[in-house]
Amino acid sequence: MGTAVLFFAPPLRVDLADERAWLDGQPLRLGHKAFALLVALMQTPQKLVTKDELIDRVWEGRAVSDAVLTTAMRELRQALGDPARQPEFIETVHGRGYRFLKPVDVGDNEATSSSSQVPSGSAASADRMARFKWPAVAGVIVLGAVILGVLFAGTDDPDASANTSALAGTDNVAALESYVRARDLFEARSDLDRALVYARAAVAEDPEFAKGWELLAATAFVQSGTPTPEAQNAAATAIQLDPELSLAHAIRGVMGNIHPPHDWDAAISDLERAVELDPENTSALLWLGVEMRKLGYLSRAETLFLRCLEIDPAYHRCRAHLLWALHMNGKPNQAIAEYRRLVEDGAPPDDAVLLLEAIERGDTAFADEIVRSLHDELPLPDTIYDALKGDARPGVAAQAALESWLEAQSFNRRDIYPILLAMERYDLILVEQGSFFGLWLPEFTGFRQSDEFNRFVTTMQIDAYWREHGFPPQCTPSGETGFTCS
Repeated sequence: MGTAVLFFAPPLRVDLADERAWLDGQPLRLGHKAFALLVALMQTPQKLVTKDELIDRVWEGRAVSDAVLTTAMRELRQALGDPARQPEFIETVHGRGYRFLKPVDVGDNEATSSSSQVPSGSAASADRMARFKWPAVAGVIVLGAVILGVLFAGTDDPDASANTSALAGTDNVAALESYVRARDLFEARSDLDRALVYARAAVAEDPEFAKGWELLAATAFVQSGTPTPEAQNAAATAIQLDPELSLAHAIRGVMGNIHPPHDWDAAISDLERAVELDPENTSALLWLGVEMRKLGYLSRAETLFLRCLEIDPAYHRCRAHLLWALHMNGKPNQAIAEYRRLVEDGAPPDDAVLLLEAIERGDTAFADEIVRSLHDELPLPDTIYDALKGDARPGVAAQAALESWLEAQSFNRRDIYPILLAMERYDLILVEQGSFFGLWLPEFTGFRQSDEFNRFVTTMQIDAYWREHGFPPQCTPSGETGFTCS
């Protein structure tokens, strides 16, 4: 489409030279990558642009995952007010890419713009900085060069400079530079050790930088894989400095319930607060949904995952957790539909949640597909698979094969909970936190009547939460301390 300065797709107007965009005359708050993504789509209007093509254009051939592209698209859609289900501007072509729906006209500044229509450089810089907020941990597009360019470009307007600093959360240039570097590395997951160094530098430069502490909490937590004292202190400090930080509450909620003694009340309270502060924080919606599903509130979990996907239909983790919730909530057809959608989107599940459902339906091809997804190098032994498909209780040979298979495997045991439960190996269910509990899989009513189930619930202190907040529909209290679940 040439090297024109302006693109027009009314009511959208894009200035390529100044990297600015307006919708209905109002400036859009877009980060650098989101802006570049919009331009790439408008350069080929009303035609499919594949994910690979977009990554090549926007990230200049760098090795980035589809999740990075998805996050940039999420930011772009939010700025445009363009829901994926009923788009005006950008259509998702599932599993392939995106299409800009409107025709695009080309113009130039001299012919089509005036000073009254285009914000001044200082105001535009401040407007872009208003976008500088920390969204979901699951991945966000870095403002990087845009923010640093804004900061170091300078301005003759002291009011605009003050506004920019306020929107950024710090007036310390060194702190913000370290923050941007840390955030870039964190989101790329390319060097978490170095990201942690920069995050620490950001709060060392400005100890009052709340978003810096929030980023430090996220980086320390993800880098270590556990709620370290540094991550916990950083989250608490971020919230103390700015109680309105959604992600800080979400991180604190997740971290606070990982190790015993489990405090479901505090975790749920923080996650609910995170969603209240930012109803479009998809990570908070995901994490709250996961906790609700683990506790047995399956309908609430389903609602949260659906809301997450309404905001970002390409958020595969939300869809995978929705699949589990639907299956546990007695909606196998919908669960299978979500499975197929994940496969179409290039993010096939690698767990056995639907394996028994596929076997029960006599859908051998589907069951084989699930089995193949579990492990390529050491597949499920035929002895175990045959036992799952048979009517009799698993025999000695199948149990021995299971033991050998588990010893040789390196996968997450939670991925094969349905197999362990079908083999009646309740003793192999891990009594610890994780994103998936096998408590509510519908096929295993016997497990819910077992001592192992009761021990899991009481050890994890789930029953204490029930007594305080109400039992899920499938469970009822029994006496002062007992319960039964069907």
